[in-house]
Amino acid sequence: MKSTPDAAVFAHGNGPQAAGGSRWPSTFAALRYHKLPALVFRPDASMMGTWMQSVAQGWLVYQLTGSEFALGPSRLWARLRPSS
Repeated sequence: MKSTPDAAVFAHGNGPQAAGGSRWPSTFAALRYHKLPALVFRPDASMMGTWMQSVAQGWLVYQLTGSEFALGPSRLWARLRPSS
């Protein structure tokens, strides 16, 4: 394929601008940030851990008491207690 001046312009991110004034090749510029996976996936992992802890605590309360009613106050206490 023959190299044209337009191809060189697009290769360097100097292509046409969108209506908002931003260049479309820079749409995914944030993906070049080397810490992006940590910023994206750490909160997800933390949330999964919190969810697993909540399920395990409910399961333990039910196993110890055998009462569905006891799950309500235990969940309420888990939500109201101060975080450590």
